[in-house]
Amino acid sequence: IVDLCKDLDIKTVCDVGAGAGVVSKFIYKETEGRDLKITCLEGSDAHIAQMKENFNESKVIAPPVKVKAEIVKGIIQNAPFKDDTFDLVFTCTVIMHNSFIPAVLAIAEMTRISSRYVLYVEGYHVDGIPKLYNDTYDRLVVDYEKLHTLLGYKTIRKTFHKDPHSEDYEYIVYLAEKIK
Repeated sequence: IVDLCKDLDIKTVCDVGAGAGVVSKFIYKETEGRDLKITCLEGSDAHIAQMKENFNESKVIAPPVKVKAEIVKGIIQNAPFKDDTFDLVFTCTVIMHNSFIPAVLAIAEMTRISSRYVLYVEGYHVDGIPKLYNDTYDRLVVDYEKLHTLLGYKTIRKTFHKDPHSEDYEYIVYLAEKIK
């Protein structure tokens, strides 16, 4: 995620389900001087408090840098932003914690608020059950590529990575760009 924020020509980014703000903190540190505007969307009061502490030069979570980011309380299924607000909207292990319909709603909102790119780094499973090909669980796993095609996006990157701590678990990294 950090490398893509450095490589893509973007000015605004939204971290959906930002948690304690770890990913945004690294993005901020690695893109200093680029005038990148970071917005963190988070629904949990506890996570927002952690994020505020973390963004205030906290050494609890590296790097020890004061982060300038807008923190917005809300959930992605009802994002409090106008259409096409951000160049890049991303999640890091957020969609995987939603059941199928809320996950699809979240993705639809992410594409609505994105003017250019959406990025997901997510576990590829259903309720703790790994993706099983040719099994009844297939229909419950979000097909990122098909869904984004329907929403007017083209696939830029789609890779799968095995979890080093589990034989059966894998992650998807999926980047799509809005077709203009």
